[in-house]
Amino acid sequence: MKKILSVLLNTFFRLFKVQKKKIVFQSARGLVDGNPKAFYDYMRKHHKDEYTLYYLVEKDMDTSFLDQEDIIYYRSMKGYYHLATAKFWVCSHSIGSLIKKRDNQIYLQTWHGRALKKMGYDVMGAEVRECMDHAKEWDYYIANDKEDVNIIRSATGFNKNA
Repeated sequence: MKKILSVLLNTFFRLFKVQKKKIVFQSARGLVDGNPKAFYDYMRKHHKDEYTLYYLVEKDMDTSFLDQEDIIYYRSMKGYYHLATAKFWVCSHSIGSLIKKRDNQIYLQTWHGRALKKMGYDVMGAEVRECMDHAKEWDYYIANDKEDVNIIRSATGFNKNA
């Protein structure tokens, strides 16, 4: 059922153009924090009039420190619309949305902290390191340092720009 809904939503939202000056931000763990929040704050302060910014949140999250007009809700038609039409996605975890990134969109993955535990392929001990499904949509990965790059590449098979 989820796959059918995803196909229907993605087909519908492809009727709308990707807007070059729209950015959607999302943080991990039910919070508004980390690198997406830092990018959001910077863009709000320095490029407020050039870009349309939206922060994708859950309904029960504390959003008191966001501009209220920038809030969109995860798993809502408005949230799906803005994900489908934003040129840039800035996220600190995998979105896991029914909406799939289009070729002309850019997904900037910032992760949500230092990898202090084994994850992904490293937990499974997998020898094959094809890119995991959740990392296939990432265009860029923002790393803390070279070790962070190596951990993410090993754990997810991500092989694009880091």
